[in-house]
Amino acid sequence: MRRRRYFPHRRLFSSLLGFRNRPPEGWLHALRQAHSCLNAGDFPEAGEAYLRLAETAETSGLGRTTQFYLLSATAFINGGEVGRGMDLAKKGVGSMVRSGYSRTSRWACRRFLADLLAMGLNQEAARFNGWLSGLPDDSAQERTEMAQEKPARVPLPLTCPSCGGPLRPDEVEWVDSITAECTFCGSMVRGEAL
Repeated sequence: MRRRRYFPHRRLFSSLLGFRNRPPEGWLHALRQAHSCLNAGDFPEAGEAYLRLAETAETSGLGRTTQFYLLSATAFINGGEVGRGMDLAKKGVGSMVRSGYSRTSRWACRRFLADLLAMGLNQEAARFNGWLSGLPDDSAQERTEMAQEKPARVPLPLTCPSCGGPLRPDEVEWVDSITAECTFCGSMVRGEAL
């Protein structure tokens, strides 16, 4: 896994230099609300909230657009709107093609595919896999990077303290052995000492 060099003021300097757009006012609150709706089982509301976040991220250039489209698709599919969910999944793949094939986008696609298979939606999973088949696959390079870097890491909290999103140790960017970046909001999260 590729590890970024620790630079404590990275966010401040990158936003001042224009490398990263600032999220609009209320964006983090909307993200927290979307996560809580999904956790509460209010799938239509969660789907709409993630869709608004995806559209905001796409128009503002915030990144993570693919993840939000796929989370919206998952919520709608769980709510029984399979057709709408698959349309949003296709938009998510399209946003990944436009914005580049980041590691977090590929993780989100793999998770979505696994969710489709776990729900027994084999036709939809095959269709989604077909959309992904033409994209470059960096899994061999990823496996090599992961094999080279296996530092001892401390356990992460289950959810991000800033946005409430789930933190999965194998799907976050590790800054150092105890600090990871949230895949949803970009906040730095320190692991818990044993």
